[in-house]
Amino acid sequence: NAKLVKNYDNKQSKYYNLTKAIIKDRISNYSKNRGNPEKVVKKIMSIIEGKNENFRNIIGSDAKVSYLLKRLLPFKIFEKLVRYFVYISSN
Repeated sequence: NAKLVKNYDNKQSKYYNLTKAIIKDRISNYSKNRGNPEKVVKKIMSIIEGKNENFRNIIGSDAKVSYLLKRLLPFKIFEKLVRYFVYISSN
């Protein structure tokens, strides 16, 4: 994560190639797994036009899984899972 690591783009760093590979992988996987934006638009329209919509609206299978895990798992375990999947060290 560019916000967490100083000089992540320093070509002299021994982690430069690893960082670039992770970023490339994240971008390609994100674009492959991205849902249909029309679902989001339809949900927003139903919220605007509806009378009895939920306070929170979860759209997409990844958001549903994340929400469920967050509710079921202790925070520390959930945090470790998130850190693992987004490649953040647990320092």
